[in-house]
Amino acid sequence: MLRTRIQESIQQVRRSARRYRRMSTGLLLVGLLCGALSTALAGEAFRGGRLAATIAQTTTGRVPAESGFDTACIEVLVLEAGGGMLIGAGSMLG
Repeated sequence: MLRTRIQESIQQVRRSARRYRRMSTGLLLVGLLCGALSTALAGEAFRGGRLAATIAQTTTGRVPAESGFDTACIEVLVLEAGGGMLIGAGSMLG
């Protein structure tokens, strides 16, 4: 009776640990993807590329004055902040 209850509790803890590891890994991967995307976007905006201008026009609804550098910087900030929070949340789980 007691042995069965202990084994069931151990199994429940192991299931929870697997679930938290999966969540932690997922959050880490999404955070890394946000970091990579924001780095690429920042590099594109610095070069004055069309991608940054297109993203700036799409998000604000107006044609950017120069290359959309300031809007792209805000988007990079949001992506980096989101990625940092996801990685932090993942490390709290794992």
